[in-house]
Formats: sequence, C-alpha cells, structure tokens
Amino acid sequence: MQFGQKRFYAGLVRQLHNEEPVTHAAKTIQSIHEQEAIVTEQEFQLWEWIAQYYITTVGEVMHAALPSAFRFGSETKVLLKAFDEEPRNYTDDEYIVAEALSSAGELSIKELQELLGKKTVYPILRSLLYKGVAGVKEEMQGSYSPRYESHLKLADAVPEDEQALQQQVDGLANAPRQQQLFRAFLKKRQEQEQPLIHKVKLQKETDVDAATVRKVIDKGLLEEVEVEVGRMHEYTGERLTSPTLTERQHEAFQAIRQHYHQKDIVLLHGVTSSGKTEIYIKLIEEAIENGGRAL
Repeated sequence: MQFGQKRFYAGLVRQLHNEEPVTHAAKTIQSIHEQEAIVTEQEFQLWEWIAQYYITTVGEVMHAALPSAFRFGSETKVLLKAFDEEPRNYTDDEYIVAEALSSAGELSIKELQELLGKKTVYPILRSLLYKGVAGVKEEMQGSYSPRYESHLKLADAVPEDEQALQQQVDGLANAPRQQQLFRAFLKKRQEQEQPLIHKVKLQKETDVDAATVRKVIDKGLLEEVEVEVGRMHEYTGERLTSPTLTERQHEAFQAIRQHYHQKDIVLLHGVTSSGKTEIYIKLIEEAIENGGRAL
C-alpha cells in the first residue's frame, strides 16, 4: 500500500467488509503478496493483548513478530543469496533484478522500482525469495551515537624542549590573546601531565574566543583532535555502606537462603516500604562476593 509519493508499506488483511472509512480515505492495495493467511485470528488477538499491555500499537507488535521476509517497505534492503546466470524459470524482470543484485550486492525496494520502472515489484521479489535467489537484510539501527569533544595538543612540528617552547611563546608577543592561550595550554599540559587539553575548558579559563584558538592552530603551534567520550560519568560522591538488617529482615534473609537450597525461585512477599529493598541488597552483595551476578 502506498503512503505519499514514494513510500510503500506491507500490512496484513484481517477482515473483509463493505464499510467505507469515515475518518480517512481508503487507499488502494497495490499487490497481494500471500494468497493464504500467514497469521491466525488467535495471533491477532495475542498482538492486541501485547499492544494493550505494553501501551503500544498493534503495528509495532506486528513489526516485531513477523519475519523480515513478510515486512516489506520502500526502505527494505534486498540482497543476493544465490544466482545462476543461466536462465532457469526466471521471468525477464526477475533476471534483471538478480543480475543487478549480483553487481550491487544489495538494493532497496525503492531502487528496484526505479530499475524496473514499476511501482509494484513485490510479486517479483516474492518469487525470487521463494526461489532462494534473494533475501531480505535485517538492519538494526541503534539510537546510540558516540559523543566527541574537541581537545588541543601540541603540534608535531613544535619541539618539546623548554627553550624552544619559550621561543614560541615569545614569538606571540604581538598577539597577546594568542600568547595568553598558548602559555595557559603549556602550563595546563605540564600540570596534568597529559598531551591533550580540553578545548572549551581552556577557552573559558583564559577567556578567549574560538577565533583566537583557530589562529594559534593556523600558526602551526597547536592541533585540534576529536576525542570520543563516554556518556556515563564515574560516580565520585560518597560511597554508601551496606544497610544493617532489622531482626525481621534478617529472619527473611536467612529464610530465603534456606529456600534456595530447595528451589531455584523464591518469592518475597511484602507491602510497600516494608523493607524488602534492604534484603535484596544483602542478597545481591552475597551473590557478587561468591562470583555470581545479579539483575
């Protein structure tokens, strides 16, 4: 089914009826991929329950439940699996697609539509899937992207000895702001005993703008490098000590340990604010001390 000028999405038909939609205009089905049902009514009902339970849409559940071969969309990537160049029950369009995949490695549905000059390529693709010629690529696109911060380092061409560095500082006498920045860089580099200095922090400490930093870089004294930094910051606050259990908590703790000798699962029943968390902490500590893990 087409959405917009170029986007196509595949879906499932659950019911046939003659009632015209009231809130939106009905769209035309471009092609039918499967002549027989691939999802039962019981599975539809299960999807509805999952959608309600996890507060999401049935479409999201369907996308997670269906194999990739049944989830075609305009951005779906198709790749070659096995192709015998000798014609063997290929239609002309199938042969063109297989040959293109053989050269390109993978193509999107949109690219296949442009290649064949047709809006509907799903029947062709479906046939190639069944013949084992093509496959659908699963693409996992994570939302995480690394974060980078700009740092400054002494340019490789600048000598490291103290006398040469002082000459470089003196050479900036006619540009006091640049001289101030370069001198502060050298001082901080010596104090921290590391070659990289955080660019933004150095700018703030010396009260210079980015243009001043750029001029020092252009003069060949400093180089700017991008350093990947983690998004999780190390905790430097006060370390909390392990809680002391009350008599009732200690009894529950010992009872759980005893039950673990007989069963793999133990249920701890208690109302809110009854002290269960402290017992969990003790059990987690014990598991880690014994080389185990806790979730």
